[in-house]
Amino acid sequence: SLIVPTGVFIQSFDFTSAKDAFVTGYIWQEYQDGVHDDLSRGIILANAIEDSDYELREDYRHKKDGLEVIGWYFAYTLRMDFNFDYYPFDDKDLKIRIVHQDFNNGNLNRRVILAPNLSSYNVINPRTTPGIDQEMVLGEWYLRDSFFEYVFKTYNTNFGLIDSVPKTNFPELQYTFILQRSFLGLFISKLGPMIVVLTLLFAVLLVCDKEQTMEVLGASAGFVFIVILDQVTVRQQIITKGIVYLEFFYFVVYLYIFLVTLNFILWSLRPNIPIFKYKDNFIFKALYWPSMMKILLLITILVFI
Repeated sequence: SLIVPTGVFIQSFDFTSAKDAFVTGYIWQEYQDGVHDDLSRGIILANAIEDSDYELREDYRHKKDGLEVIGWYFAYTLRMDFNFDYYPFDDKDLKIRIVHQDFNNGNLNRRVILAPNLSSYNVINPRTTPGIDQEMVLGEWYLRDSFFEYVFKTYNTNFGLIDSVPKTNFPELQYTFILQRSFLGLFISKLGPMIVVLTLLFAVLLVCDKEQTMEVLGASAGFVFIVILDQVTVRQQIITKGIVYLEFFYFVVYLYIFLVTLNFILWSLRPNIPIFKYKDNFIFKALYWPSMMKILLLITILVFI
């Protein structure tokens, strides 16, 4: 196999949608005289979307003592199947997939394998995020790790080259950097409206009696409208088919709006039931917060464990 040392430096990124991230940076390779003479000079970004913003150009080339270093500047949209199940406690793995442009050249009679150019980095501990611009603007994210890894790919085609055969277990080099969402501010901003709604709902439960069922119905309808609007904004920010962790909080709010409304309807229709007669519906008032906390705790355990 022909080994080509390859390095990556990420300058910036920006999430343009729930599935896309725009990434810019540099990739460089080292070519040694007498070793890489038969190789062309070039790379393929395997997971790039070649839209109007796509760019891959040679930026510099230096040669000294038989060692040639070539650097490319890249800017492209990276499409990933991000997982939002734990939102807003989620993280995102952004993977730069790099392949040499001669990876399928049958005339070489050897595989071209890219290897991390580890000597180009001062520290290679993933926690120190090697290959990342330390002044990069992160917004609501913070960097957790960055590292090289191999993913073994199997291609079921020879890409139209007669002298080549489909590759099996081909080691593809990937540079991965992991972003963790800074959840505190986002979590508080989303929980705030729900806490207000639940507190007002509890106030309705405290001050209203069985004669004010229509007022309770009106208030409940208003609460539902507020919660729906807030949940819609969350769904617009994260395009996913499943239900994310934060949405379970909305479902709990819906559930308690329904239970409080049902409680007043039954209380007005059947006021002599013992559970309602005891201290004017005291049992439902006493169970309101403890039962809600237990439901939220159970949901959290089921989602994360």
